[in-house]
Amino acid sequence: MSVKRKQSFFSGRIVYDHVPKTAGQAIRLWLQRELGTGTVTGNLVGKHDDILRLHGGLHPIICGHLIFEGSGLDPRYSYFTNIREPVERAVSWLHFIVNNHRPDELTPGLWEQAEVFLRTGDELGEMIPYHLNNHYVNHFSSISSTAQMTDESKLELALQNIQQYDVIGDFGDLPQFTRNISNFLKIPVATKLEHTNITSFRPEITQISTNLRERLFELNNLDLQFYQKLKSVNFHANSKRKVENIVERKWEVYNEPHLPTEKPKTIQVVAVKLKPESYVLDSREILDFSLSFSTELSIEKIDLIISIYDEEGRLAFESSSDLSSSSPTNLCPGVYETHFYLVPDLPEGEYSVRFSFQEFDNGSSHHLGGVDYDLRFRVQVDRKVETKGYSALSAKFLCHQISSDPIVDFDDATGFTAVSGTFEKMHPNETLWVPVEIVNRSLHDWVGTIDKPLQLKHEWMMAGDNSWVDAPKPHFIIDRIDAQSSFVANINIKAPYQPGPYDLRFILAQGDSDLASFGFASDGFTVNVIKWSEAKRYGAADVRLFSTTGQPLGSVKASSGADGFLTYGPFCDLPRGDYLVVFEGSVVDPGTSSYADVAVNEHVLIQKPLDKEENTNVIAQLAFSLERNSSRVEFRIWVDRHADIQLSGIQVVPTRLD
Repeated sequence: MSVKRKQSFFSGRIVYDHVPKTAGQAIRLWLQRELGTGTVTGNLVGKHDDILRLHGGLHPIICGHLIFEGSGLDPRYSYFTNIREPVERAVSWLHFIVNNHRPDELTPGLWEQAEVFLRTGDELGEMIPYHLNNHYVNHFSSISSTAQMTDESKLELALQNIQQYDVIGDFGDLPQFTRNISNFLKIPVATKLEHTNITSFRPEITQISTNLRERLFELNNLDLQFYQKLKSVNFHANSKRKVENIVERKWEVYNEPHLPTEKPKTIQVVAVKLKPESYVLDSREILDFSLSFSTELSIEKIDLIISIYDEEGRLAFESSSDLSSSSPTNLCPGVYETHFYLVPDLPEGEYSVRFSFQEFDNGSSHHLGGVDYDLRFRVQVDRKVETKGYSALSAKFLCHQISSDPIVDFDDATGFTAVSGTFEKMHPNETLWVPVEIVNRSLHDWVGTIDKPLQLKHEWMMAGDNSWVDAPKPHFIIDRIDAQSSFVANINIKAPYQPGPYDLRFILAQGDSDLASFGFASDGFTVNVIKWSEAKRYGAADVRLFSTTGQPLGSVKASSGADGFLTYGPFCDLPRGDYLVVFEGSVVDPGTSSYADVAVNEHVLIQKPLDKEENTNVIAQLAFSLERNSSRVEFRIWVDRHADIQLSGIQVVPTRLD
């Protein structure tokens, strides 16, 4: 019995930080030959964090021109990079832009600015400094910080950051750089690098004009120091493994899977064109996609489908001649030209185009195939105001003064908290909303900020020994409390899970500072956490009981001469079992239709009309059973306008628990 050997593909995490004009494309193509296009990305351009997020899941090795924004290197990845003598790199970049590209292939204005600077050495357009002004130091320092700093600090930070790379190479010694990569990845040594993206014409530094040469040395002063210091400590010292000449292949090539492209069977594509003939297009201009095809057969109807994909390979747009009711019909043998017009109102970025065909014959459709063409274009969004990102949104900024008093840390926190209502007993892990009034008795406004928010916290402590059951937790953020005023915050608290007596205290803090040291008095009281088998009493002023007609009279709640609920709530949880609920208080006149009841989720379990009880301390008693664990249990008294009743509390007594 033979067992098929499991294929072995490279699955590490590598970032190749490709600095422009340092042979990065040749390095990438070598890696793709050894490991495959499914392992190594194409040359990507974008923010470091975005590229890792978008491509890290599909490709173990990421290559590209990276933009850092101070978030640091990802500790899950190993990093490679190589650099080149700074002025030599700048000369190569300038000639690459001017000699290898047409103006319409680049970001509008870049070619023109590069050409003027190359010719004069003086006029430095706004797009050029990013590429030529101390590019190394700016790039590598931005790994950990984008803050303003002195040149010396930026240079030192750039050197510190590049030392974190696992393999650092020198353009002047690419064989050594590729050997180090080969050793790190365990792939065969590169015998020869493919020439790609080579600058078509580039003079030596000594051959450029004196003015341009002096200007480039001036612009790259920090980079020259950076490069010399790296050379002095040996470019290859960061290669963390002994260099070996690896010959045997350890990893198999994994190429990116592609959907099979079926060539059209009954037609031949002659040409595909895009007008205007420009790589960079305005998002508002009309594009003309023209496609010519030839057929030797008669076709009843053909549907041309155009699909546009963004640079992440996602379908951005798709339409067809059939959807627009313009499909060619009754085609005789011959050559045809079709046009598809659209306005590319798309997010800024690069897009690719795919065409496919479908034939209709006797009411049925037949797929003729799809064709991918190397037709790419870049959408440029018109920005009336300079913005960043792939969209240009209409935005307006306004700023006006709302106070002449700046916000400062206050040192007078004279005030206190007060709870409107009571809650004497709670079950383990019971939660409830508590209205807490925060009173500012000082002569200053209390204002919170993002860094130092004004927040209400609470803490549970074992009664009598001041030991925390849980650390104070912020539950309510307050914008401001004006001097000599108050604010009511409704906060949700949860009882400790262990029965016993606890002290509950509410705390006002600014940021991490408890304001008790500045004169604030925190309201605290004792709460008994009881077992489920114990009787539980709710006072008439308990925060868990509500009323539509009740009138508070000290510790009792009295009817007010209106129809409605004297009390309802507490919307509690109760386990399965038998219970007796006792409504405590007095009945002077029950009225004509008043009653007490027990409800679960507003479904009435038991109801009893109210009479004058002989026991003047009891309004009504109701026995009830719960067949299952229940939530939102209520004990209610409804009174009519003629009733004269006072409620002092509700006692819930478990008589049997399963």
